[in-house]
Amino acid sequence: MKFKLPFKKKQQKSEETNAVKENVVKENVEVIAPSENDFTQLIKDATNNPADLIIKSIPPNLTLIYINNLVNDQTLNEHIITNLQNNFFETPEAIWPALSIPEVNISNELEETIASLVNGSVLIYVNGYSKVVLAPILKRESRSLSTPENESQVIGAQVGFNESLSTNISLVRRYIISPNLCNEELKVGKRTHTSLSLLYMKGIASDQMVNTLRQRIQEVDVDALLDSAVLLEMIDDNTLSPFPQMLLTERPDRFCDGLLMVNWES
Repeated sequence: MKFKLPFKKKQQKSEETNAVKENVVKENVEVIAPSENDFTQLIKDATNNPADLIIKSIPPNLTLIYINNLVNDQTLNEHIITNLQNNFFETPEAIWPALSIPEVNISNELEETIASLVNGSVLIYVNGYSKVVLAPILKRESRSLSTPENESQVIGAQVGFNESLSTNISLVRRYIISPNLCNEELKVGKRTHTSLSLLYMKGIASDQMVNTLRQRIQEVDVDALLDSAVLLEMIDDNTLSPFPQMLLTERPDRFCDGLLMVNWES
């Protein structure tokens, strides 16, 4: 009983310290300006006002901001502009049900808003509010699926990976129809913020090896990552070894064979 009171005091101090830290962090976060002119100027300054930055007013009280070369024009016209035109929305939350697109989000932080903008989102701003609706409609362009150029074969699958991450993951999921196929999305590159996926089979892959690979990828400290071969060199155990420590492939069937058959613990 003698030790309960000091313990509570210490716990209260710890909670107060954490609360102060959280408040400091929140104070350092730049928020959305409630004025239309101030908000659009913040976006221009944060993106260096590129030529393909589009700012469009929709009567009576909305402003759309997007990067023209990143968004899907058909989705923009049919599912956003058409649904918003000539309608009055009192709050950003009221816009959400009017949009027939998935993954719509609302934010009051400028950094999150800019990150969403450069990733292919349309910013829907209600004049007078310090929040903005983020509607992701990224235009996905990639070459059609074709035969592997460097790993051709006469018998078997005649399709290879392309430059689209989502397309490549869908190919893997067509081969492996299992809930145990795990997919973790990671970002690499301070400037490029390149998306990559760490795929493994739960119950087959060694947890220690998965954790090691995840940690090595997260510790990669580069400005840009534009090629998977560069990543391989950065996370390899011994880049000077004449024997390959990891393999690169452009064939989804070979990739899936590695996920299913290789015992990483041996």
